Amino acid sequence: MKNVKGFSLGLLCVGGALMLFTACHKDASSSGSSGSVPAGKQQFNMYLTDGPVNYQEVLIDIKSIEVLIKTDSCSAAGFVGADSTFPCYHWDTLNISPGEYNILNFKNGLDTLFSSTNIESGKIVRIRLNLGDSNYVVADSVKFKLDLDWGKTFDIVVDNCQQVNSNTLELWLDFDAAHSIIEVWHQHFALKPFIRLFTKQNSGTLEGAVLPRGADAFVACVSGTDTLIALPGLDGRFEIRGIKTSTVDVTYFATANGYADSTQSNVSITPGTVTNVGTVYLH
Repeated sequence: MKNVKGFSLGLLCVGGALMLFTACHKDASSSGSSGSVPAGKQQFNMYLTDGPVNYQEVLIDIKSIEVLIKTDSCSAAGFVGADSTFPCYHWDTLNISPGEYNILNFKNGLDTLFSSTNIESGKIVRIRLNLGDSNYVVADSVKFKLDLDWGKTFDIVVDNCQQVNSNTLELWLDFDAAHSIIEVWHQHFALKPFIRLFTKQNSGTLEGAVLPRGADAFVACVSGTDTLIALPGLDGRFEIRGIKTSTVDVTYFATANGYADSTQSNVSITPGTVTNVGTVYLH
């Protein structure tokens, strides 16, 4: 088996050379990257974080990642297909370290920079993930293979990226493990990646804590048509990112020892900021 690398995938795409980081720390996005950007190139920070799920491990075998760029010189209009042959559309393959990555190591605001490379200046319109065969889920200490019934290649349409400065873009990919893993039948699992895109500029963050630990609570907030979930840490703290609505209802679901659920209604969310709801005590 390959080495398992814990990660929240962050691709820093900046034109030619690539740097690889494996350190995991909270909100690594704030560090950005150093160095000048060559003429005709741009820096693109892409981070992949994980939505929580009640599995012990989710191992994803990533072979390669590509981005489709509509270059600044492009004048073609119309729909861009996954296999676009327009000469001004360009696929860049990112120089990553292929292998199995446990995406569950990254939740409650943890992410890490996965790679850094240079790409052509232009608009990122599509991201392509190419997966290998070594995909697994660990449940109740038993390792099950994740079949790729929907294929090994997955394209994600990019609506917009955050413009950090004239040469830098950022984008977060939220790999929703709960929706990505499908139990086809008893103890037979398949993988169909479900990924949400967001930026700090167009979304807000919710953080807080729920106690006592004995309630074994999880947190859910409704953002439009999405229900975003957090599994608090041992200290009860949680963080939910990528909220795109101005208000959310936050529900604390107790799952043990007879504690009652609790809901905070109409919590205000401001794009680009962190809303702290404090500590909620269940009874």
